[in-house]
Amino acid sequence: MHILLFNMPVNDIVGSSALFPQILTSMLSQNKLITYSACYVQAFLIHLYGTGSFLILTAMAYDRYIAICCPLKYNSIMSPKTLLRIIITVWSIDFSLVGLLLGLSYRDKICSTKIVDFFCNNPGLMRLVCGDIRFNNYYGLSYTAVQHFITLFIMFFTYIQILITCISKKQSDAKSKAIQTCGTHLVVYLFLEFCTLFAVISHRFDNVSQQMRMIVGSFMMIFPPFFNPLIYVFILGALTYCAILFFNMTLLLTIALNQKLHKPMHILLFNMPVNDIIGASAFFPQVISSILSQNRSITYISCYVQTFLTHLYGAGALLILTAMAYDRYIAICHPLKYNTWMSPNNLLKIIIAIWTLDFTLIGVLLALSYRQEICNTKIVDTFCNNPSLMKLICGDISLNNYYGLLITIFLQGLSLLIVIFTYIQILITCIFKRQFDVKSKALQTCGTHLVVFLCVEFNAFLL
Repeated sequence: MHILLFNMPVNDIVGSSALFPQILTSMLSQNKLITYSACYVQAFLIHLYGTGSFLILTAMAYDRYIAICCPLKYNSIMSPKTLLRIIITVWSIDFSLVGLLLGLSYRDKICSTKIVDFFCNNPGLMRLVCGDIRFNNYYGLSYTAVQHFITLFIMFFTYIQILITCISKKQSDAKSKAIQTCGTHLVVYLFLEFCTLFAVISHRFDNVSQQMRMIVGSFMMIFPPFFNPLIYVFILGALTYCAILFFNMTLLLTIALNQKLHKPMHILLFNMPVNDIIGASAFFPQVISSILSQNRSITYISCYVQTFLTHLYGAGALLILTAMAYDRYIAICHPLKYNTWMSPNNLLKIIIAIWTLDFTLIGVLLALSYRQEICNTKIVDTFCNNPSLMKLICGDISLNNYYGLLITIFLQGLSLLIVIFTYIQILITCIFKRQFDVKSKALQTCGTHLVVFLCVEFNAFLL
């Protein structure tokens, strides 16, 4: 899928390179003239971009159809060899069709010098040609009709099959895969189809004004290359955030509604999705808002809130995972004392201690970073955090640095010490006690816990 998607930005670059260099040259030189050869090259690149967009999106539709409707055959059908053939076919058809189209339009002599559109294209070139152009028109119409018919047919067929699969098969992974990938693909395809349809219709009617043609032409050339990456990034970001909220809320409701899960381990686990929602809500809404508004700026207050939530999430994750490691240690190494040591009263104390420590440490950290006046407005990271805020501050920040290093060492050191101690004790217990249930309990719960903890630690050290 992503290798096919790789061809989209390449094609968008072709389309943008056909239009913008000429516009910039005209603006700088204050000269709207263009040579016939340059106009011809521009027309070739523009049609190459338009046809390529439809062919690549059609190939991507076929890929999604195989992935969702025939998942077991996906690796064999979409093998590297087959994928290479599809890509070569897409570009070969693109170059052949457009090459022949522009080959028929080329003349040594022309009878007009006025380009009716905002840029050079085949209809514009045919208006410059002397003599009979009926064959050009027939080929142009046939080429447009066949291209649109094939792409529309494949798109309709694949999406109907995907829809049938999602309805008939009650597999959540099929529906999730369809929503994540087909939504963005369909939006991009419909956007391009809408733009192309307007451009084709405007050239088939003489009563359409030149201004209208220019608007439609510029709309087709500027917006698809500009919005394609934004659409993919925006929808991917929105879907990722919705997926995080959905799965974490599902876990919360499962633990809350199932009486069998009202045990210390699962009650501690209940805090993880709450913390994950805080982390996701600190990052994704601002990203989605920036994409929609095309504005990367963020107010100081919003940046400050994002920083607080981000650090609250990071510290909270370490503290919750540390508490869960302690719970596993008691359950496996001291099973007879588990209900006494992990009583509801003690469990409540642990949870209150986690969130109190989390809010206190991060609250003090951010309170030290807050200033009424700042000397810089550039955030160096993709999101606001304490190091980024400190780069905005005027004056001495040595106290901030000392406290930041202190709580980092405290949180990392405390969590690592407890996790290492508990896992060594669990390992010793599993080795010396030849009880199958002990080893089974350790593998079932400690494996996933350790993987998550190591991921959090690794990311924390990178930051």
